[in-house]
Amino acid sequence: MSFRSPQNGYIYKIETHCHTAELSPCGNIPVRELIDRYAAAGYSAITLCDHLRVGYTLPREGDRHAVADRMADVYENAVEYGKTRGMRVYKGSELCFDATCPDEFIMLGWDRSFLRRTVDLLDRETVGEYHLRTLARGGLLIQAHPFREVCMPAAAEDLDGVEVFNGHPRHDSRNPLALEFAAAHPHLIRTSGSDYHRTQDLATGGIETDRDIRTPADLVKCLKDNAFTRIGG
Repeated sequence: MSFRSPQNGYIYKIETHCHTAELSPCGNIPVRELIDRYAAAGYSAITLCDHLRVGYTLPREGDRHAVADRMADVYENAVEYGKTRGMRVYKGSELCFDATCPDEFIMLGWDRSFLRRTVDLLDRETVGEYHLRTLARGGLLIQAHPFREVCMPAAAEDLDGVEVFNGHPRHDSRNPLALEFAAAHPHLIRTSGSDYHRTQDLATGGIETDRDIRTPADLVKCLKDNAFTRIGG
């Protein structure tokens, strides 16, 4: 399987929000099987967004760097396996800050060293403070499902975008409210994601673009340029 040129009219389908069994306790699908399933569903790429939350995937006390390294290792292995299936894999993570838990934020644009430097900050910094670090890194901070159950939207100035469609079938993410919030703040990128955890969650969301997104930095630029359409809503 190989990528076709956008010049030939191919639309690249990208999952922007999925979880692996290796890294998220709530994830049920190993990353290789996840890649296989999305390849079969006609997607070109997936974005891994495993959880980083103190007391859930990160220890409240002790060394958190091992978790950061494990996330980087899983991502790097997924990239290599993806090549065998004609699938690209981009790195993200779903952050939860103690100050605003259970609100969650998809962070794009990390590398291993950035992750190791910042996993100790999730119980020390606010969303706004961390957002400045993400911007300085050339990344994005997108709030996931901001109106799900007890979640609340962050201040718009502390965000680059909002997930206005979340396809998780076992939660009421109240997507129309997220879309209204984004519409009231025109600078916000409006994304869609499946929030994939289990087999039945496959390919409910994501984005389509005619850009050939080769790197995580390309994905960030595509989102910033609004050079995509949403899948699912």
